[in-house]
Amino acid sequence: MSLSQCGLVGGNTGGPECDPSKDRPVGLTFGGGTFDAGDYVDGPTFAVEFVSKTKLATGDSEKLFPFPELQGNTDQTEAPKTGSLGYGLKFVLLGAKPAYEFDVVAGSTTEQKLFALDGATVPVYVHGSTGKTWGTRSRTTDIFKGFKVLVSIVGKGFDDAQNVKSTKVTLSFVSSDEFYKTAAYITTDMTSSDLVGLMDGIAYEPIAHTVNAYKIGVKVLTAALGGDLNVYDSYADELVAGLVTAFTGAAFGTTLAITSFVKDTVNKCWTLTFDNTAYTALAANTKIKVFLGPTPADLDAADITGLEILPIIVSK
Repeated sequence: MSLSQCGLVGGNTGGPECDPSKDRPVGLTFGGGTFDAGDYVDGPTFAVEFVSKTKLATGDSEKLFPFPELQGNTDQTEAPKTGSLGYGLKFVLLGAKPAYEFDVVAGSTTEQKLFALDGATVPVYVHGSTGKTWGTRSRTTDIFKGFKVLVSIVGKGFDDAQNVKSTKVTLSFVSSDEFYKTAAYITTDMTSSDLVGLMDGIAYEPIAHTVNAYKIGVKVLTAALGGDLNVYDSYADELVAGLVTAFTGAAFGTTLAITSFVKDTVNKCWTLTFDNTAYTALAANTKIKVFLGPTPADLDAADITGLEILPIIVSK
């Protein structure tokens, strides 16, 4: 027997039978949401946890943002850089860097929302055609998280009646090790209908307030001139007083009591009335932050689906 370190090189190379490989991508979900072992104990548990994080409020570090369903992809992985010695022995000088370009069919309004990620380096989960959600798992903490990627968006141009065109989303994977060496997946029954991006509801004052009574409307902006959607038309009865909260003071840390929140059928908005005593005690020009539903999950529970109403700041 000769002295050797060959037993320390590499490791066992076996794997289980029917070990699946990465399947065809059909969906992408971006964001910092992570999952520990209890969250992915099985597919149904993970699906509930995953979908719940798509309904967190914007700004929450765990919030996830689903993209529209993918309609095609092109492998743009850079080939390894190699070099050779005089007799032909080849060395890999720099390993391959995975990258993919995806086709997304998106309307102009949706496409404009996608551009918020253009140029960003963010985590992404990749949903496969066989129900697998792919990401990367830490071998020390067992935390499952999205691959870190650099995102590039190229918008769709005008149709020309000759070629099919789509919005292009390119993902460049920052870490080859994440993609190849620590990639992990879980199989669920989630579908594209479970992973739908939320629309931003923009709260505004259609009419100037009268003392402690404020008119609050909510609209969804679109690319169509004059085509913004009035949330009142769909959810006049669902948006109720119990969903509305208001705050004043330093960092908006003091609750301001609300006495009523009722429909205004004439102006297609709602009338929000603050407690008269508390309101009167406020100094002139005091800022008041109003939440018409703390999180998308709260709105969802009230049958106001697919929407996040962003808070509005009004002045006394």
